[in-house]
Amino acid sequence: MPLYLKYNDDEIPVKIIGINGKPGTGIKKAMIICFYLVHVKLIINKVYHMPIFKIHDKLENIDLMELSNIVKETRNFEGQYIFLILNDGIEKLGIERGRSCIKAFDRRKISWSVS
Repeated sequence: MPLYLKYNDDEIPVKIIGINGKPGTGIKKAMIICFYLVHVKLIINKVYHMPIFKIHDKLENIDLMELSNIVKETRNFEGQYIFLILNDGIEKLGIERGRSCIKAFDRRKISWSVS
């Protein structure tokens, strides 16, 4: 069942509809991502002077099919959606290295530096 974000001036500004029962951690994170994307779209549409990107971490609990749909949705997105994912997930999601992948790390060879 698809999830929808509904905007209504007369009620709570944003509602998530189309979900039954208690969602698991992955579903909650997917819902948060949907909210982030709608938030950035609202910033763009209303021409607010705010950043037009979101950064998200820890997507491991999201079902691969859900995450794949999110990646497809963001391909035509006007803002930027930046998320961290392990190297082995890049191929599974069909992300092209160099085009939309900024930096890839090997799980066994992660090194960090601050400059």
